[in-house]
Amino acid sequence: MKKALLVFTFAFMITTAWSQSSDKKFMFGVKIQPALAWFRVDAPDEAHFESDGLPFGFGYGLITDFPFADRYAFSTGLEIAYRGGKTVHTYTEPNGIGVTNFTQKTKLSLQFVEIPLTLKMRTNEIGYITYFFQAGLAPGYAIRTKAEITVNDVVIDDNADFSDEINEFNLSMILSAGAEYSLGGSTSLLLGITFNNGFIDLLNDEKYDDKVKGNSNYLALMLGVMF
Repeated sequence: MKKALLVFTFAFMITTAWSQSSDKKFMFGVKIQPALAWFRVDAPDEAHFESDGLPFGFGYGLITDFPFADRYAFSTGLEIAYRGGKTVHTYTEPNGIGVTNFTQKTKLSLQFVEIPLTLKMRTNEIGYITYFFQAGLAPGYAIRTKAEITVNDVVIDDNADFSDEINEFNLSMILSAGAEYSLGGSTSLLLGITFNNGFIDLLNDEKYDDKVKGNSNYLALMLGVMF
């Protein structure tokens, strides 16, 4: 996590200096993203493994837009994205005279460093507002893989290391829409909604049946400032 913050801070300093010294060939911004995340599980019925809720998360990042045509831009940046979720797994174990039923609930706390690679389309300014839509991909690398594990309503570990269970690389699709409110000059407030849909199975096949797949998704409220 400390390494990710150092990378984030370095990228912020470099991008800020570049934006201040350039002739506005690109736009720079910062954002925060409160989000609802879920871990979508695809498993056969006999696995008794499924999703179980939408925990609240929080992300933040840098935005850099490179216009290449009127109302079109290549939008990228650097994000720290929360990719949490909850799963429930029911199973049995022999106890000498029969079997004991277990219900394991896992609350995942995952964070990824992501680099969005998107196309952003803007409308003409209407009053002080410009509307936008963007779509693209985001490769990511895990920097936090922790979990709270509960078995039969008893907390077994509230900060379990899940690095062996979760694949460290991810690729997701981004769809986002929103509006920018001009404050004068090149500065504007940013408000939007982002849907991030993970493509890659994040569950390590060495730890899970290869028929059990897990994808990470989130829906976020995007709040930011463009300069």
